[in-house]
Amino acid sequence: MLFNPLLPLSAQPVFIQPENGRILATNTKPNSPKSQPKQSPKWQQLINQSKPIPLSVAVGAEGLPLTLLKKALVTWEVGTQHRVQFQLLEDAAPKAMQSADILLLWAEETALPQQEAHPSAHNTGRAWLHVKAINQSPVIVGSTIELVHYPTIDAYLSPLQQTNRLYTTLLHELGHALGLNHAKNTTSVMHPFGWKNTELTAEDSGLIFQLYGTT
Repeated sequence: MLFNPLLPLSAQPVFIQPENGRILATNTKPNSPKSQPKQSPKWQQLINQSKPIPLSVAVGAEGLPLTLLKKALVTWEVGTQHRVQFQLLEDAAPKAMQSADILLLWAEETALPQQEAHPSAHNTGRAWLHVKAINQSPVIVGSTIELVHYPTIDAYLSPLQQTNRLYTTLLHELGHALGLNHAKNTTSVMHPFGWKNTELTAEDSGLIFQLYGTT
């Protein structure tokens, strides 16, 4: 369920990857102090808003079951007492798709690189954040989620388990897209091995409230 950073283009906001409670900026060396921002990046639309502005979501992954995606979006909305809200752009034109806050794609690879801290994890998705500094604070201005279309683990799962695996991958990667890192709680949807966790825990919701406050 994890991710790789995308190298930023010159003069563009930096891409970063949330991982293990750290933020790694891809245009600085990993050991550089500058690669560790003091604050977690946030969506400006959600910060301290009495009525949060919905994040637009577009799907560029042809054949992705929209029912599963909608279920995952609603799970985050309900689980955070609608502190997070989404607007799914169905059948979006390419231009609208590229301007969406969150874009879902199929990964080009058939297997994603294993995460160093969890070498045995089945990496079935990854997310990166498009971040820029506003008033010296890191602000998320876009996110891309890539999903492995036919991950190796599916060969060992029943059709129902494959559906559940895709659903929990969506939940997990949407959490990263919102700015969350991995959780140590094994029941959390943000746990790196949490592909069987289908519901948000109080901890998952609480992390959102820590980032964006309550309505």
